[in-house]
Order: sequence, then structure tokens, then C-alpha cells
Amino acid sequence: MRKARGRYKLLIADAVRQMKDAGLQVSVIVLLGAGGTRFADAHAEDTAALLAALPLDDDDLIYFSEFVDQPNAPYGAVAREEEVEPLDEEGMGRQRDRISSALRPHARGGPRTAVYDIREFTY
Repeated sequence: MRKARGRYKLLIADAVRQMKDAGLQVSVIVLLGAGGTRFADAHAEDTAALLAALPLDDDDLIYFSEFVDQPNAPYGAVAREEEVEPLDEEGMGRQRDRISSALRPHARGGPRTAVYDIREFTY
């Protein structure tokens, strides 16, 4: 599993680097609550490390989106089967704070952050 995550990290970093080299602004969406309480710490740690490794600057934007379980999506069934407890709103807030603390502040050339609420776009 760690090997796969490492491969994805390299792919994401390479894609962002190519976009920045092409002069594009980049927006990244971070999913808060992925993996529930069981994987909350690892998710925050891995996400913070990935974001810190990306060549993001003050032209770029990181969106924080809380996980919203969709009733018919496969994730919910697998999570229930594996007894993965979802993070509550407070837990997702702590996760966001932990990830944000690893970012360079916007005033010093780091990316801006904003909230992205998927519920506003779900029909």
C-alpha cells in the first residue's frame, strides 16, 4: 500500500510541476475525512507531505473538501464492512488544521486556501 501511495505522490508532483512549468495556475482539492478515524493521522501526514513537496506558489489554490458519503457509492459499503468510523466535523477541522500548518503562509509565497463543499454541486 505504501508503495502505491508513493507512486501516486510522484505522479501528482510530476503533473503539478508540468503545469507550473507551462505557466498555469494550479488548484488542488484535498479530501478531508478520507479513511475515517482509523486512517485520519496517516491521511493528514501524507497529504501535508505531498502538498509541501508540490511547487505551489501564491498563484495557486488548495481547496479543502469534507468527505460526504453518497448512499449508493461503493466506499460506504466497504467502510462499513471494514468498520471504518467516519470523521465528524470537528475531526475534519483538526485534519484541515494539521494539513494547513505544513503549508507556507500565503503572504510568503505559498498557495491560498479555500473551502470546497461538494454538496453545493451534487444534484
